Amino acid sequence: HRLDDIQRISRKCRDIGSFAHGEISRVLSELHTAMKTYQMCYAQCAGVEAKFRIAEHGKVKYEEANPNKIGATRKHRALERDFEKKQQKYQEFKLKALKARNEYLLCIDAANAALHKYFAEDLSDLIDCMDLGMQHWLSDLITTVVSARKALCQNEMDALAELSGFKDGLDAKVDK
Repeated sequence: HRLDDIQRISRKCRDIGSFAHGEISRVLSELHTAMKTYQMCYAQCAGVEAKFRIAEHGKVKYEEANPNKIGATRKHRALERDFEKKQQKYQEFKLKALKARNEYLLCIDAANAALHKYFAEDLSDLIDCMDLGMQHWLSDLITTVVSARKALCQNEMDALAELSGFKDGLDAKVDK
């Protein structure tokens, strides 16, 4: 019975541990995916920002060189359109990078929560379940063995006392 109980409890604890590990692996996989997405979006945003800064610098440089031709020349209008397109693209990529960053931060929180739950709660519960009551069972076993040995020794002592009494009761003259 004890072996069946131990096997059943061990199997359940192993299943619970496997489920917890699967959950942690899933959350960490999501974190890894979110991190890669954020890094990619951030790199794209940085590239678009560099192009935007170049366009901004070109526009400002032209306006400083030609203050009286602002808005009147074809070149200035082209610089203005290029600047606005790059600014719009930069805003899009910046928004995309911010969304990816927020998703990444949420995944970090989820991963931290899952790891904390596993190490603070699940692991101690698994250890408690795997205890299997071995100390109680071993204590009962030793108590039973000691009681049986005491009873055996007591029976042997009683038999020896009876045998000694029988020996003392032997009298050759009376027995004749």
